[in-house]
Amino acid sequence: MRKKNYQRGLFLILTILVAFANIVSGQVLPQVCTLRGTLGTAPPNGATGTLPNAISRPGSPTATCSGVTPPNPFNSGAGSFRYNVHYLNNPTIFPICVPVRLTKPTSNISGADLQISVFQAPFTATDITNSTRFRGDSGTSTGAFALHQPTTFNVVVPGNSSVALVVYNTVNNSVAAEPYQLDFCTSTTSYTGSAVSIPDNNSNGVNINLPVSTSGRISDVNFRFNTGAGACNATEGNTNAAVSHTFVGDLIFRLTAPGGFPSATFWERRGGTRENICSTAIDDDGNLPLLSTITNQTGQFVSGSFSSETTGRLSRFDGEGAQGTWSLNVSDNVSEDTGFLRRFSLEITTYPRKAPFDYDGDGRTDISIYRPTPGEWWYLKSSNGGNAAFQFGTSSDKIVPGDYTGDGITDVAFWRPSSGEWFILRSEDFSFYALPFGTSGDTPVPSDYDGDTFTDVAVFRLSTNTWYISKSSGGTDIIGFGAAGDKPVPADYDGDGKSDIAIFRPNGVSGGAEWWGIRSRNGGNFVFQFGTSTDKPVSGDYTGDGRADIAIWRPSNGNWFIMRSEDNSFYSFPFGANGDVPVPGDYDGDGKIDAAVFRPSNSTWFAQRSTAGTLIQQFGIAGDFPTPNTFVP
Repeated sequence: MRKKNYQRGLFLILTILVAFANIVSGQVLPQVCTLRGTLGTAPPNGATGTLPNAISRPGSPTATCSGVTPPNPFNSGAGSFRYNVHYLNNPTIFPICVPVRLTKPTSNISGADLQISVFQAPFTATDITNSTRFRGDSGTSTGAFALHQPTTFNVVVPGNSSVALVVYNTVNNSVAAEPYQLDFCTSTTSYTGSAVSIPDNNSNGVNINLPVSTSGRISDVNFRFNTGAGACNATEGNTNAAVSHTFVGDLIFRLTAPGGFPSATFWERRGGTRENICSTAIDDDGNLPLLSTITNQTGQFVSGSFSSETTGRLSRFDGEGAQGTWSLNVSDNVSEDTGFLRRFSLEITTYPRKAPFDYDGDGRTDISIYRPTPGEWWYLKSSNGGNAAFQFGTSSDKIVPGDYTGDGITDVAFWRPSSGEWFILRSEDFSFYALPFGTSGDTPVPSDYDGDTFTDVAVFRLSTNTWYISKSSGGTDIIGFGAAGDKPVPADYDGDGKSDIAIFRPNGVSGGAEWWGIRSRNGGNFVFQFGTSTDKPVSGDYTGDGRADIAIWRPSNGNWFIMRSEDNSFYSFPFGANGDVPVPGDYDGDGKIDAAVFRPSNSTWFAQRSTAGTLIQQFGIAGDFPTPNTFVP
């Protein structure tokens, strides 16, 4: 089967009661973690152009996360300066503080720094001298010059509003195409305490704790030695050095995650009579030089970007929770030389946090129904309480909502069993596209199997127990897994950002229900006995650790049973009654799946929100199908 993606044009959209806000089209955060572009090429829903002057901070920003306005470091000389614009939307009523990180994803092209500033949306070139339009920037004159030299800062996106991120070249009349990357799920936490003396000839070393407030599941960790405001050099005791030491080849650095596991000895006695460590990044990605390339050169200092020790890769933290107290251990393993650790930081990137069935992009599951007879979708927008509706599909179609376009918003979509075609209504502009994938008798099982944040179209063929997955990153996977009578329950059970192929077997060999799956992290299988043949599988991340928990809802008494992914213990509680329909989702946006039910007899929703308390809401009429129940077999 080949994916055929073609636009059919704009589809008729019915907006009921409350119209969609007329704001600049862009990305919603933090459900989207990365935007990529090339200077001079307009990004999707953005713009490109040239500025008559280099951007000069026109005045105090109208809103920043910290409230601090740094001094103006830029010149405003005349010339031609290329820029690209990306728009960030905030559909909620609350302001959101967003971390922004600008880097070059490839080696330096023209040798020119790239910079970024934020303006009120929409942006035009005349805004560069308008103090009322300026919203802030990093406040540093050094932009993204080469690979792994980021520019980072935070920006406030006001409620029900948008901001323009303006990426620009600081070199007059530069014509080279400059690729860049904007990350929004990377946060930097720096040690700001006093200098720490490193005990001489003591393998136990000294531990420095670093509390990290960032929540979410880790996709990448980088370690950075930071320098002070002045010159960093090899002078003994230089206070601008990240580490001032008379023989850095004595030192071992080990990083440990919150809770004491895992840990990584990422630097082990590299260098020699170099006396200090200046600005140095440790990053497993990007094909950087190995730390073993650092040689012993008397009177020099260590600076640059390197890969961590092969036996202590920072990638071992991937999939773990970011929040908590991290520990850095520094030990001096040879006598005579001494020194201090003064500065370091952790750059932690987390996976995008998406709520299932989030049609308005505010990070919360929306109460929503599909009305089969007219083929209408109705939902109650959790961002502002308004209602919206679309006509898309027929009574014989199977609905398959998901974020197929990767913008952090659930797209209205259906699969047509008679032809095996998928029809997807883009949330960005409400145009739609169609593609053939599957055949009559298949069960649609869309999910993000390749970890690129896009929902992949996929089917499970019951006749042969075969999975067909058309990956949005490219290629088709065909995998045999399951047996007669199994029910597909794909989810990210191992916390690597990719959905795992999994099935729920109502009648296992021991008489109870069984769960079987293939871990995408390492290809290994898992199997658990949990539930009975009449239970409804409702897997999801109920504990907020970034891994889907095996879970069931028991129709006979309304009890929920949830097996914690952390330790495979379980807990249970009653919520719902016989005749209800389970509709689990993240209704309060705290990153945890909430137990919830839809009562068809009176079209009432009940959600036991993990943070915001119990929600009771009437929405729908007789015959409506609640969309959060779509993938509950």
